[in-house]
Amino acid sequence: MKMGQGGAGRRSGDGHVARRVSGLVLVMLAAALWATVGVASELFPKGRAIPDEVYGFVRTAIAGPALLLCALVAGGAGQIRPRAGSVRGFLVFGLCCALFQIGLFRSFTYLGVTVTVFLTVCLPPVIAVGWSLLRRTERPSRDLLAAMGLAVVGLAAFVLPVDTGGAGGGMASGVGPGLAFSVMASVAFVAMSHAGRALCAEHRPLLVAGLGLSLTAVVLAPVAVVMWPAAWGWAGVARVDWRDAGMLVYLGLVPTALAYLCYCSGMARCRSAVAGLVASMIEPAVAAGLAFLFLREVLGLWEVAGCVLLFFAMLVLWLYDVPASQRRTVA
Repeated sequence: MKMGQGGAGRRSGDGHVARRVSGLVLVMLAAALWATVGVASELFPKGRAIPDEVYGFVRTAIAGPALLLCALVAGGAGQIRPRAGSVRGFLVFGLCCALFQIGLFRSFTYLGVTVTVFLTVCLPPVIAVGWSLLRRTERPSRDLLAAMGLAVVGLAAFVLPVDTGGAGGGMASGVGPGLAFSVMASVAFVAMSHAGRALCAEHRPLLVAGLGLSLTAVVLAPVAVVMWPAAWGWAGVARVDWRDAGMLVYLGLVPTALAYLCYCSGMARCRSAVAGLVASMIEPAVAAGLAFLFLREVLGLWEVAGCVLLFFAMLVLWLYDVPASQRRTVA
């Protein structure tokens, strides 16, 4: 009997590990898809460039309803009804995702694709851990302090060269606003991730991503109309030119609908939100490669050093977050 119970325990443990590993893989897939957003928006013809807030609105307005339609077809009307008491969580998801969209696309303008992606991917895990330390839900250990120190130095090494016209592609005069928008996007992404993870405990990821993105579009629509009334003219041009329309549809379906579905599914399987955020570290590498190929953005020596420090900081955080027994199993 004891041997049978031990075998069942091992199978259960293996199942938990496999689930968490699959969660990390899904988050990494989402991050790789997100890495294409900046390059795609920068490749949009400058003569018909869409304002930043409208980029966020268009991609979420396409993605949200598309995912809800998939949920409706797959499981009927019951699959698109949120449970009682979850409205607040969906509102937090939608509002934070809207702020993330604004900060992200604004940062692309000020800092370039590579710098923006590194900041908005590396800052969220640091912010999440720092918030846990402030709330005293995490005890300050040597590993956490080392990771925070590496991350701070890495971010400084990566950002400072932009002020002197570094190779990241940003504009020196826009460093301050660019950093502010990056921080705003990072904080919003952390809050959105926590809300999405909590919602996935009671809802299917398809509903969480679909309804969350639909609410994001609702939040962004009046912002786009009030601040840029002419933006809807650009949308009309995009409908006429199949290449522009194709770019917008791609932004809505692939790096938004599919990516957020993968992200919500992955975060629901990860051991913690920090583990999922660290798994998204693949995004800067993919974004840097695409920016080099299509936009000719090249990192300088200090920026490369910053990337290395940030990588080790995220690795320390991930190892800290995974129990020793699971580390041995995964290895």
